[in-house]
Amino acid sequence: MIRCQGQVQRPHNSTHVPGTINVVVTVSCSAPVPQITTRAALYKNGHLVHQSTLRTQTNTRSAQNNAAVRCSPGNYRGWMYFKVVFPPGYRPPTASANALGQEVALNC
Repeated sequence: MIRCQGQVQRPHNSTHVPGTINVVVTVSCSAPVPQITTRAALYKNGHLVHQSTLRTQTNTRSAQNNAAVRCSPGNYRGWMYFKVVFPPGYRPPTASANALGQEVALNC
């Protein structure tokens, strides 16, 4: 049986793009699958402030995506959606889930 698990990391001040708040979402599967699609989103003070495009990665056991916004102080929380397409003949053929991450107070 192939198991896939999603994780929403803690939002943080980006070290790659100074002046932005970033959240990374990851999916890890116990075996390679034909396709993993992910979407990341960032909420500030309970309101959606950015949502990534859908990102599809193929023939892999892991995937990631991220969402970032220009920094302004507030309480941030990440969200993720993912869908996995399992190998041919696998039942069920697909699985999907979404999750909210931990809320974090951030300053710039």
